[in-house]
Amino acid sequence: MLQLDDNGFLGEGVDDWSRAFKSNHRPLLDQCEQLNRDAHSLLYAITIHTKDLREIIVTGLFMRALEFYQAMILLLEKGMQPSGKGVCRCLLDAVFRLVAVAKDDETLQAYIASDERERLKTTNKAQHNNTPNMQLLQEENLGEIKDEIKQTIDENKIKRDKTESYARKACMHDWYVDLYPYLSKAVHSHVRDLERQFRLDDAGQVEKLQYGPTDSDSCVPLIHGSHCLILGVCAAVNVFKHSLENKDNLKETFRGHESFFKEKMDELNTQNPLDRTDATGDSSQRLAETSRGERSPGPRPLYK
Repeated sequence: MLQLDDNGFLGEGVDDWSRAFKSNHRPLLDQCEQLNRDAHSLLYAITIHTKDLREIIVTGLFMRALEFYQAMILLLEKGMQPSGKGVCRCLLDAVFRLVAVAKDDETLQAYIASDERERLKTTNKAQHNNTPNMQLLQEENLGEIKDEIKQTIDENKIKRDKTESYARKACMHDWYVDLYPYLSKAVHSHVRDLERQFRLDDAGQVEKLQYGPTDSDSCVPLIHGSHCLILGVCAAVNVFKHSLENKDNLKETFRGHESFFKEKMDELNTQNPLDRTDATGDSSQRLAETSRGERSPGPRPLYK
């Protein structure tokens, strides 16, 4: 692992590492870059009807997904693997919602209405916290505002906004069950995910800190994130199919991308099966045990 200088990941040494990473993963990165270009071609080809809520929401989510996809690639090319995995999870969040609202009127309306739940959370926090920003909100008539929001929620039976519900509606629940928790470990700095920051000796003692660019597991978010974006693209094509002049060519283009990344996904699943030990707790306390001088023989984290 490259030893960083005082500038960390902002230092010039990372540029050399990044060039080597791109060289080592050239075919995969070339495909990712082509997918990104083709997805942008679709974005610039669509025509939005400004009174069509579905078209507006789908376009907004599509742009958000594209930005997350590009951010993921940039971070992974710098060897910032936990950050890249975190942004990949953001990509899944956007695509779950994109695909779900693209196909279902009820989900579209529920997604828009979910903002009332967010407003209620904010008013509750403002009433019970005295941070400077919350104090500004307290100057408003929060009681009346809160009552109005609760009335709107009750009258329209607005449910809580749950990522899993969108994944189910998008027919992507398997993504939520398998890949999403794996990526979430990086987002929440789960104790298991922190293992990658240390090198342990045979006795389980911390031997060395591991801080710097790494390509360990980088192919996982690149491949799965790309396939996820393709599903979002397909949903967007279906929404705008009547206004797209070259929709058949677009579909054929993205079928080619899908074939490439599905093959890569199959290779990953063969080489790196999902580690199911999270459910049994066999190795979730490895670092805690190390701090007590103990050592768990449990398996390595997901996607070794």
